[in-house]
Amino acid sequence: MKNGKIYLVAVCIIMLLSISTVVFAQSGKQTNYTSNNENKTSDQTNKKSTEPSNNQPTVPERIGVYQRTYAENVQPKTQDKTSAKQYTETGNTYLKTGDYNQAIIHYTKAIQADPKNVDAYANRAEANRQLNNNDMAIPDYNKMVQLKPKDQTVYLNRGAAYLETNNYDKAANDFTKVIKMNPKSISAYDNRGNAFLKQDSVGKAVSDFNSAIKLNPQDYTAYNNRGNAYEAQGKLDEAIADYNTAINLKPDFSDAYDNRGVVHMARGDTNAALNDFDNAIRHNPHHWRAYFHRGRIHHHHHHWDWAIRDYTFCIQFYPTYGWAYFDRGNCYFEQRYYDLAYADYLNAIRYDNKLADAYYQCGLILCFYDNYEDAIDYFNKAIALNPDNADYYNYRGFAYYKLGKYNRSISDLLEALDLNPYFYDAMFNLGNTYVAIKDKTSAKIWYANALKYQDQMPDNGAGILKALKNL
Repeated sequence: MKNGKIYLVAVCIIMLLSISTVVFAQSGKQTNYTSNNENKTSDQTNKKSTEPSNNQPTVPERIGVYQRTYAENVQPKTQDKTSAKQYTETGNTYLKTGDYNQAIIHYTKAIQADPKNVDAYANRAEANRQLNNNDMAIPDYNKMVQLKPKDQTVYLNRGAAYLETNNYDKAANDFTKVIKMNPKSISAYDNRGNAFLKQDSVGKAVSDFNSAIKLNPQDYTAYNNRGNAYEAQGKLDEAIADYNTAINLKPDFSDAYDNRGVVHMARGDTNAALNDFDNAIRHNPHHWRAYFHRGRIHHHHHHWDWAIRDYTFCIQFYPTYGWAYFDRGNCYFEQRYYDLAYADYLNAIRYDNKLADAYYQCGLILCFYDNYEDAIDYFNKAIALNPDNADYYNYRGFAYYKLGKYNRSISDLLEALDLNPYFYDAMFNLGNTYVAIKDKTSAKIWYANALKYQDQMPDNGAGILKALKNL
């Protein structure tokens, strides 16, 4: 009996020394993934909100708290166990100071010394997630599932990592497992709701957010997330009501201000939107989405310097956000700073190779510099991504015309008109192409067709009238 008491004391001491990290991430729109500590209020379990750590941009922002996990049935050699503990503690120090790469190195050494060190797996996964290496975090969570198959914390964290890597089915499955283990898990309902929302299963998402709110009426993240779902359904009044509730529950909740601002912006209420974005930034100066959205309002009103400033702040806090580069590039383009615009478009493509308009804009700028061959390459990529955009065919047709490839030019310009029968630029370009191949009759027809839209032309058709005069 005496030995049993000693054993229990030793186990308690080991457990108290253990520490691991659990963080849930936000994916897509300003949704919030709550922690799995069901006994705390929503305010207690979401201290970090969207505040990046150590200036490391969060993509998207993450919300969470540190949790404890305990290694079970681990029997490494005494020397290895001591070494693993030391490496883990050193890794924890690096993790807390934001040196995630060094943390990963030390957790890896801890795992090599003790392959069943649950804390090391948990914290290495967290360090990778702080670096947005969610794909590298998932194998560690898989290992933890093997070591602790009944620990709901592991499934919550792996589900959050799946959300950030767009594996929404797997994320929903993990959260469903947690709900089966613990039907009162607010975090699981909140997070599964976000997974459903990403899959456009909005009704299921609303149901899960309702369940989270029923379990904890003070859960401001659930109101915020349900607001996102209502917005997706076009229920803007309900969305704003939920964002209002989230803000009332947590007056410094920057995500809710930003989301409400987006709804105001969609309604055309610029002043209300700007006020919300200002508040989001005031409560979280690293809130890159709020800078981006505010930049778009300034952009829309042609306040170029203010827009560029906000896009630049967005890029500072989220250096791989392709849309921020693209929109800043458009500001430069509209002011004819083509070199600056081109550099931003290239960065937009670098970080989001699905941005068809970025390829198109690069092609336009190259046409301005008479580099038609390379311009066509960019137009080709734009068309491959979006084959239904008349502008892409029109300008590729123009580039072929400038290179003397008239048949290809005519083919592209006719395709542009198939997509947009009122596209007078394409009609004008067809007229020029037919002039080049000495078909004046066809040229006159297309010039005349273009002149039907004379009142819509910036020069009131002066260019077409001049071309007709020269025939």
